[in-house]
Amino acid sequence: MNERHIKAAHEKQRQIDRMDKVDRPVFERRKMALELRPAERGGQRIVRLRDVSMAFAEDPVLLDVSFDVYRRERLGVVGPNGAGKSVLGRIVAGALEPTQGDRWIGPSVRLGYLEQGFQDQDPALTSVETVRKAKPMYEGEAVALLAKFLFRYDQMRTPVGSLSGGERTRLELCLLMLSGANCLVLDEPTNHLDIESMEVLEGAVESFDGTAILISHDRYLLDRLCDRILEVRDGRVTTFEGGYDDWVNARAAV
Repeated sequence: MNERHIKAAHEKQRQIDRMDKVDRPVFERRKMALELRPAERGGQRIVRLRDVSMAFAEDPVLLDVSFDVYRRERLGVVGPNGAGKSVLGRIVAGALEPTQGDRWIGPSVRLGYLEQGFQDQDPALTSVETVRKAKPMYEGEAVALLAKFLFRYDQMRTPVGSLSGGERTRLELCLLMLSGANCLVLDEPTNHLDIESMEVLEGAVESFDGTAILISHDRYLLDRLCDRILEVRDGRVTTFEGGYDDWVNARAAV
């Protein structure tokens, strides 16, 4: 049996462990309709970093980082707070130019990036306007789509900058679905989500016929989905085969 499906057998315990960490609104019983489908297949090699370093002013964050990402990989990025995980994610996604080194992306790769802080969206636009800006459609279509992502009509008319963290995350996931990306870079994607939405997100990433890079502290997400772990620590990036538990065991054996 596929190792990912074996890990999924621990689903019930995982939900119980999460109950103390997530606020679960009583009114929210529906599940968001997230389906991640790449618009095109993409090549075998997705992204390559070679000798990449990043510094802000005189403060080095990443030092001589090199690795490749391949099609359909599920790559987890872990490390202490402030180690540079999000910086690495921004470089991979093309949102940040490294101080030195090279980033290569496959010619048919379409990246989708969920960034902490939602900096790419105009906070003055409503959710309906944001969706229609991302993909031309009738207003009624945008309203129907947002309803599938658990938005009430009044929330659809609220400026994006006034939405809660969970609402903003669901909006970003909606936009990712519309993008047709074949490589996803997701920075703390389960932050602010309720349990049902976490489960939908995990299922969507698991069945996604593309590549996913997951920057997360959520060990359940990483252990269920990932087949390789990148640890960011002291400016260096080290690769470990397997999921989160395999990384923990490898670290303990050092």
